[in-house]
Amino acid sequence: MNKYYALNYISKIDKLYKNFIEESLKESGIEDLAVSDGNVIAVLYNTDGLTMKEIGERVNRTKSTISQSIDKLEKTGYVQRKEAPYDKRMTIVDLTDKGKEIKSVFNSISEKVINHFFQGFDEDMIELFMIQLQHILSNFSE
Repeated sequence: MNKYYALNYISKIDKLYKNFIEESLKESGIEDLAVSDGNVIAVLYNTDGLTMKEIGERVNRTKSTISQSIDKLEKTGYVQRKEAPYDKRMTIVDLTDKGKEIKSVFNSISEKVINHFFQGFDEDMIELFMIQLQHILSNFSE
């Protein structure tokens, strides 16, 4: 196998999994979310009430990218901004009821994507693949 195809494969996988998620969202009746918004929502499912800086750090996105995503999520009713009770100069982001209501759909789609991604892999293959991905990430993080 030609190692020079590796980045091409990664790019194709990225596009295909995003399309898979978009189709799954549409099938679930959620048409106002983009794949990129899912990272923000996932972070808030784990820890609601974060600052935009904290969200950006957790999803590895710039302040302006997070700001745009939060603006969109706020307009579509999934999140709301609030003044931080501990520091009035700071703004925190919370999920709204609408954002919380799609958690089961969100989790179901996430599980479907992971199962599809690792279809045909046994546990040893998954472990080795994860080690290899971490190694590649480390190569580019130096």
